[in-house]
Amino acid sequence: ILRHWFGSIPLGTDRRRRNFIYCLTDGEQINTVSNAEEYIQKAETFIKTNVHKKISVSDVAKYIGIDRSYLTRLFNEYKKTSPQNYIISLKMNTAALYLKNTNASVTETAQSVGYYDTHIFNKTFKKQFGVPPTTWRQKQIWEQSIIGK
Repeated sequence: ILRHWFGSIPLGTDRRRRNFIYCLTDGEQINTVSNAEEYIQKAETFIKTNVHKKISVSDVAKYIGIDRSYLTRLFNEYKKTSPQNYIISLKMNTAALYLKNTNASVTETAQSVGYYDTHIFNKTFKKQFGVPPTTWRQKQIWEQSIIGK
């Protein structure tokens, strides 16, 4: 019965949900926001820990123990981005640091962030930074040479 009533409250009415839970618990405060924030924190930790692997939103949701669509809603609400975009952005930023601070090839860099298809890595990197990884690295080297002098 509770699931029926709780499920019938529209998703966009958080105040109604909180009031409903408040009534069910005889006024005991339940902090649902902290649960959501805890899920986000666990997701971020999992993604950062596994940035070197090929991971999906489903992998993250499964690790946390929540539904994939719920994880997506949480990310959209709290991070203002989807979990998939968060994963890609973190991987591309990690790859950029790797390109900047090592002499590793683009293929090695791609593999270091869980991309085993260099073409897809190049395309994704270019989408994020506006230029392919090789060009980005050359620009970084050039900028360092100017700043260093």
